[in-house]
Amino acid sequence: MNFERNNTRITSGALAAMVLGITGTAAVAQDSNCAVNPVELGVFDTNGSAQKVHVVGSTMFAADGWAGFADPLNPVFMGSAAIVGGAGIHTTDVTVVGNYAYVTDWFSGLFIFDVSDLWNPCLIGVYNTLSGPNGVVVIDSLAYVADGLDGLQIVDVSTPASPTFVGSYNTPGNSEDVAIKGSTAFLADGINGGLQIIDVTDPSAPALLSSNVRPNNTFAIDIAGDILFLADGVTGLSSFDVSDPSFPVLLDLVPAMSTSVWDVVVDGTRAYTAENSTGMRVIDISDPTAMEVLGSYDSAGLNRGIARSGNTTYLCDSGEGIVVLDMEIDCSQGCPVDYNEDGALNFFDVSMYLQLFTSQDAAADLNHDARWNFFDVSEFLSIFSAGCP
Repeated sequence: MNFERNNTRITSGALAAMVLGITGTAAVAQDSNCAVNPVELGVFDTNGSAQKVHVVGSTMFAADGWAGFADPLNPVFMGSAAIVGGAGIHTTDVTVVGNYAYVTDWFSGLFIFDVSDLWNPCLIGVYNTLSGPNGVVVIDSLAYVADGLDGLQIVDVSTPASPTFVGSYNTPGNSEDVAIKGSTAFLADGINGGLQIIDVTDPSAPALLSSNVRPNNTFAIDIAGDILFLADGVTGLSSFDVSDPSFPVLLDLVPAMSTSVWDVVVDGTRAYTAENSTGMRVIDISDPTAMEVLGSYDSAGLNRGIARSGNTTYLCDSGEGIVVLDMEIDCSQGCPVDYNEDGALNFFDVSMYLQLFTSQDAAADLNHDARWNFFDVSEFLSIFSAGCP
């Protein structure tokens, strides 16, 4: 699912690693009455069509010839790995675990790079598949690949130089993205497939638990607890209760602006979406049954991926490159959890909030749904930890 950047041209780069120091203003999650105004910090050109990126600490790993930066004004390119011999034509996703980066390529399969030396990433393993893989997640030495027309592929990467087949499940659509929770795999299965939920308790014999056919293409997934958020193509952003994976329940839908929602990343009580030719939106998901758009950013090109790190959002624009965004929060009513109005957040505000919550006072209903539950407590903690504007 996400991350990004580059202002250094890379020829046929399948992977780029960059030093990244997160900077920017302290954009915070505030009361849902506050306006969220994305502010462009910079745009970093890329050589290819920006797809996905993964940030680990202060280093960024990018698929399809991206780079990174130490701050928005001082990019520091570290290294790249170019694939030759007909491979590396169109890299689609990257995830990093330990000293290894796992990269999917539409035409060649899964590449495994040793990135222990960030200045010289080295290709050490290849798992060939010709089904157009679009996404990868690695957990406990198993790589779960959203493998296009072949659905879910599970690959043993315990020996990175010799990845081996473990199991597969052929879905009805074109698998675009995969997320894992426990022993369950969730797939955005493109056109015809919708949402596919697969039991991977035995990775050598994956079994279908349930499916939810969507009206259009599905492209990406993120999960927060028992709530799944689906980049639901031209339909928009959909939320599902997957506490029982054999019976997913659609909770809400935020329609797309005008084109397709291609990617989604969840950060706290916010979801950030990349929407093809119309840019980015920030959506309040504190109540997944009543999601609310908080702000948007209009990007010039086609937007395929989005990521969050710290207080910064990274939007993959296939034409411009990586658009780096900060979030300005406009709270005209002041700080919503400074209950004693002393201009500071401290123990006294926590104590007052607990009293208000217990008595079901409207001031403690921070997501304004006339209910006092976990979502209000989560919102309070988010705002309190970030501080007042």
